[in-house]
Formats: sequence, C-alpha cells, structure tokens
Amino acid sequence: IKGDMMNSGNPLKAYVCFDEAGVITGVMIDASSETPGFGDNVCTDDYLASFVGATDGESAAVLTGSATFSSKGAKEAVTAAAAAFAAM
Repeated sequence: IKGDMMNSGNPLKAYVCFDEAGVITGVMIDASSETPGFGDNVCTDDYLASFVGATDGESAAVLTGSATFSSKGAKEAVTAAAAAFAAM
C-alpha cells in the first residue's frame, strides 16, 4: 500500500507491506527528490527495518539525525499507508 507525504515541498512516497493482522512486514521509500547524503538516509536498510513489526510509522521509526524532516515525512507516509490498510 502506498502512503504519500509532502516533505519540505517534495513528495515522499512509502510503499508498505502488511501481513493479515496489519503488522508491517516491509517498507520501501522513494526519496529520489531528497538531498543526497541527507534526506535520502531514510532509504537505508537500518532505517527501513525499524518499521518492521509495527502497525504504524509513529511507533516504529527512529529519527535519523541528518534527515530529521525526511524522517518525519517518512513516518507520516508509513502511517498514511497503515491508515489506508486499516480502512480496507
């Protein structure tokens, strides 16, 4: 399920996989519009793995120090995807 968020005027998209119970099993974030070396840190394996096992973005992700706005945008995009899943 895709979750979208505007991050400092740039679109940030999260593609989130859920199991039948609504638990996140995987996340891919398109941060192609983010600043290389800063905002694109939300695409690292460690950051993406922080969502796995949660039911929304807010309870899962740890903010990355060099990408605070991008981290918040990613959390909001994952949470939007979780809300879409819950509404199904």
